[in-house]
Amino acid sequence: MAAELIVFDPLETLPEEDRVLARSGCPPSRRGRFGAEAREAIESLSRAAQPEAIVSTMDVRVITEDEVVTGEMHLKSASLARFMKGAEKVSVFLVTLGSRPEREARRLQDEGCYTRSFFLDAAASCMVDRLARELHRRLTGEFPGCRATARFAPGFGDFSLASQEDIIVHLGGGSIGVSLQRDSYTLLPVKSGTGVIGWISLKS
Repeated sequence: MAAELIVFDPLETLPEEDRVLARSGCPPSRRGRFGAEAREAIESLSRAAQPEAIVSTMDVRVITEDEVVTGEMHLKSASLARFMKGAEKVSVFLVTLGSRPEREARRLQDEGCYTRSFFLDAAASCMVDRLARELHRRLTGEFPGCRATARFAPGFGDFSLASQEDIIVHLGGGSIGVSLQRDSYTLLPVKSGTGVIGWISLKS
């Protein structure tokens, strides 16, 4: 399947206040005090974030002890191969909020608004995860007769962060402004993520 671009309404993927507070390390006893900051960060994201995803689903040719092989990609990882055991298809994906949330967080920091910048950064991290979960949910409806595995991301087990380069190239991540900083394997914009989902026949 050719790579598909999916554009999301930011309101569909905004993080919950409790998740933002938890990500910020706020203990339950202090969450009331910082609730306003979390809500402000979420409201800022509703204006700044541009949530998009690119996904490609491929038939699995073979799963060996240390890689998942499709017609287009060799995903090298023993951890991934074990996790995808029995999968007939795999979807590789890239999600991003775009660069504006990071620019806004830097602006706030430059102006000395450190708490607001901190909460905006935490909220954006939560939103990336929410975006990946929403993509997962949408894809599940496209493959009747199959059950989806959980998402498996580079950095888990021995699935190297360097694998993100192959995923970005395959998906054409540059078309939505995503690249990889090769010395650290950090995605740019930072509020982005990659991963793999397997599809296992319910008849298996």
